[in-house]
Order: sequence, then structure tokens, then C-alpha cells
Amino acid sequence: MNDSHFTPEQSLQLIDSIIKKAKNRFEENGFAFIIWGITIAVCCYSQAFLLYKGFYKVSWYPYSIMPIV
Repeated sequence: MNDSHFTPEQSLQLIDSIIKKAKNRFEENGFAFIIWGITIAVCCYSQAFLLYKGFYKVSWYPYSIMPIV
């Protein structure tokens, strides 16, 4: 194991660079998270609607679109 010692300034610089990299990755891939969240919400509301209307046997059908997305 490498035992390196950082100065406080170097530590803050390292933390700042890691946070900036994580932000950039999220901004680049943020669209995928938004689409996935919308898909899950639509599936949940569709299942609730089908259960409300009494279609118990087919209430899981909305989740079949998740692999497509």
C-alpha cells in the first residue's frame, strides 16, 4: 500500500478534481438518468391504473417496456 502524505492544499485540490470529474460524467450521461426515471414513473402509474380498473392479471405488462428503454 502506498502511503503518500498530502498537504492540506493538495488534499483539497484532489477532492475538488474528483468532484468536478463526477459532475462532468453526470452532465454527459444525465439524459439516461432522466429517461430511466420517467420510464419507471410511467410504469408505476400505469400499473396503479390497471390495478384500480381491476386488471390484476395484466398489471405487470407496463414493466415490459423497461428492457426496450
